[in-house]
Amino acid sequence: MGRLNFPRGSRLYLDTVPIIYTVEEHDVYWTELQPIWTAFAAGEVQIVTSEISLLETLVQIGEAFLLTQYYNVYYNESMTTTLKITTIGSSVGVVLPKDILCRLRVEKGDTLYATETPDGIELRAYDAEFAEDMAIAEKVMRENRDLLRKLAE
Repeated sequence: MGRLNFPRGSRLYLDTVPIIYTVEEHDVYWTELQPIWTAFAAGEVQIVTSEISLLETLVQIGEAFLLTQYYNVYYNESMTTTLKITTIGSSVGVVLPKDILCRLRVEKGDTLYATETPDGIELRAYDAEFAEDMAIAEKVMRENRDLLRKLAE
């Protein structure tokens, strides 16, 4: 494959496949695509794609790491934010920046639901219906602990 050449200031359209090859670092095409992303990071070119590409890449992602990688490609920003633990009154806590509050769709005074996952703690807006479902699930698991253990074998 030849070297990709494009004039400075170009607007490049990328379909779904080159985006997938970039995020998943495809053995053959990753090195071929690197000049595009280097030029983009330097502000030498613009990259555009379609909503269809967004849907095609995000529709069945079950792995949080890949979701973060695709998000970074599409929105040119990171989904990772560093939060500092600080003293709040006689307790400790974190202050959530406005962009995180927007992503969570919450505001001051709302309740967050913290769920432990294999990857860490997930925060999301409190949903009374979901909380009720979780309480029922926990009760079922507690009452049927022995049966569930046998089923897990």
